[in-house]
Amino acid sequence: MKIRQVLTPFGTAARCGYTLCPEYITIHNTANLRPSATAAAHAKYLQGGGSMKEVSYHYVVDEKEMVQCIPDNEVAWHAGDTAKGTGNRKSLAIEICENQGANLYNATQNAVELTAFLMEKYNIPLKNVVQHNHWSGKNCPNRIRKGEPYGWGEFLTNVQRAYDLLVSGEGGDKEEPVSKELIAKQAQRIKCLEGVLAKVEAAVREAKV
Repeated sequence: MKIRQVLTPFGTAARCGYTLCPEYITIHNTANLRPSATAAAHAKYLQGGGSMKEVSYHYVVDEKEMVQCIPDNEVAWHAGDTAKGTGNRKSLAIEICENQGANLYNATQNAVELTAFLMEKYNIPLKNVVQHNHWSGKNCPNRIRKGEPYGWGEFLTNVQRAYDLLVSGEGGDKEEPVSKELIAKQAQRIKCLEGVLAKVEAAVREAKV
């Protein structure tokens, strides 16, 4: 799977660096209809003025590409369920572009493929693939929620189909052999735990002082 990285500057409001161990995947639409509002444009926004706001997303996809803005093991502010909410603290955010003149179906299908890839990578079940609406009640992903290019049920069906192809080896999206992938998963979990341990140790040191 080809994912282009355009990472948001570390230590900004949009990229706080808090540790994230992914348990959910949250689907959004960008609600930005400008023809120029592509995945590249949304990534560039988080490198400029957007980095000063507590609003961010791990991935943004359009009809042509998938772009990563925040590392998978760091929190992004996207769910609208407070700074300590499960949506923000335990889910990966995927934004689907809806810029006018672009192919919304292809953009949504790219989100399907990315969702399946992340499910396999982090052992996330389909039931933990949710809408932004699930966390905050916001009408998002607004296009999928009104059946454009298709509804939520079909989105999940497509994700499951893509996931099944991926794990069967027929999808062609695995970047590494299974043995290496398992090692990568364990390394990710260890990194998450190390981040939690570091925070606990820092709290203990402060308490002693």
